[in-house]
Amino acid sequence: MQNMATVEEIMLTDVLRLPAKTSVSEAAKEMVKDEHRYVLVVEDSNAVGIVTSTDILYKVVAKGKVGKETTIKDIMSTPLITATPDTTLHEASEIMTRNKIKKLPVANKGELLGIVTATELVEKNKEYVDVLVNLSVAGLKKVRMGE
Repeated sequence: MQNMATVEEIMLTDVLRLPAKTSVSEAAKEMVKDEHRYVLVVEDSNAVGIVTSTDILYKVVAKGKVGKETTIKDIMSTPLITATPDTTLHEASEIMTRNKIKKLPVANKGELLGIVTATELVEKNKEYVDVLVNLSVAGLKKVRMGE
């Protein structure tokens, strides 16, 4: 029988959110200051994308772009794939695996409530360790292909 715990029970609520027009340099400073590895990109108070530290490394630094001249909207992953608070951990793991994502924002009727990462999923239940391994492998392939 599957564990019926929900993402609401393990989601992180301290989520860094920045306007889409924010420069990559400014976003990186905020990420470092608040010890976040990702930022949710917002437009008109709606989360529209996500930028991770890996995105900054591969989409800006490695390509020689200038962080002050590049906005987070330019490099964000979109559309934003989300879960609802009552999404089970099993469903969340399937969503993350199917979409090859390690971070799953949690929203209710458009309002961003928090985020579940593959790390929290594994910490909650060791049966999800395969999800983390599969996502890590998929992430490496994605980066190498320049996505």
